[in-house]
Amino acid sequence: MDNIRSAVRPFISVTGWLTVLGLCIYFAVKFGTPDIAMIFIGIVIGAVNTAIGYWFGERKK
Repeated sequence: MDNIRSAVRPFISVTGWLTVLGLCIYFAVKFGTPDIAMIFIGIVIGAVNTAIGYWFGERKK
């Protein structure tokens, strides 16, 4: 069971973050100017990278 959990948990986490990122990009492009969308997308990508690195032990807790 632990092998299944260790394989499925990162997949679900990354899939969830990619869904949130996709929605953020969609709404930023739809309701904002291109400059605002690019800034917002950069901030979201940086936050997601930091969170994933923290969760999977790449960054110190």
